[in-house]
Amino acid sequence: MKNKSKLGLSTAGPLLALLIVVSMGTFWYFQFDYMPRVTAKEVVPENIANPTESVTVDIVRGAFNPSQNDNYVPKEITIVLGKNNKVIWTNSDEVAHTVTADPGQSGAFVTSATRSNFMQGGDKYEFVFTQPGTWKYHCEPHPYMKGTVIVTEGQ
Repeated sequence: MKNKSKLGLSTAGPLLALLIVVSMGTFWYFQFDYMPRVTAKEVVPENIANPTESVTVDIVRGAFNPSQNDNYVPKEITIVLGKNNKVIWTNSDEVAHTVTADPGQSGAFVTSATRSNFMQGGDKYEFVFTQPGTWKYHCEPHPYMKGTVIVTEGQ
C-alpha cells in the first residue's frame, strides 16, 4: 500500500512542473503573439483613408420585388484606392434592406457589412475600402439582390 502512495507523490512534482510550463507557454502565446495580431490596427495611408471622391449605390424603389431586375444600381462598381474608394449605399426603397458581405470572403468589409445592418428607407451605409480585391454582397432578407465592388490600386 505504501508503494502506491509513493508512486502518486513521485509523479505529482513532475506533473505540477509540466502544468506550470504549459500555462506559462500559453500565457506567452496569448500575450505576445496572438493578442497583438488580433488587436493590430491596419495602417492606412491618408489618401486611402480619406478619398477625394465617393461612389453611390442606390437601392431603388421596388428593389424588394424579385421580378424587378434593378435593385442595387449600379450592380457592379469598380473603384480606385486613394481616389473614390468610399462607397455609399442609399436605400431609396420603402422596405428595409442590408448590404451583407457574401460568405467565404475576409477583411474589414466582411466584419462591417453584416446581416444585422438593416437600412430603413432613406438610410445610408458607408464603407471605405482600403485593400484591392473583389467583394460580393447581397441583401439578407432579399438574397436575389446582389452586387459587386471591385477595388483596384491607385496610379
